[in-house]
Amino acid sequence: MLYRCPVCGYTTDLDDALAKHMATTPTMHDYHQDWIESKGVKLPSSADWVLGEFRNEYYKALQGIIKQECRIED
Repeated sequence: MLYRCPVCGYTTDLDDALAKHMATTPTMHDYHQDWIESKGVKLPSSADWVLGEFRNEYYKALQGIIKQECRIED
């Protein structure tokens, strides 16, 4: 199964790799964040990001959306 970023087209076979890409790619960060927030997932504050608990919740929510909306046929 493949997943494609709806913002920039990056493709991977791992939903967690796409989540990490969308959350941490600096060159298109604002575009990725706009898409993520349009799906109802808010980026944790910088202080909360350091605390792994909030970061893990963010990634889990993002992975759920990716599994539903970014899957492509291989």
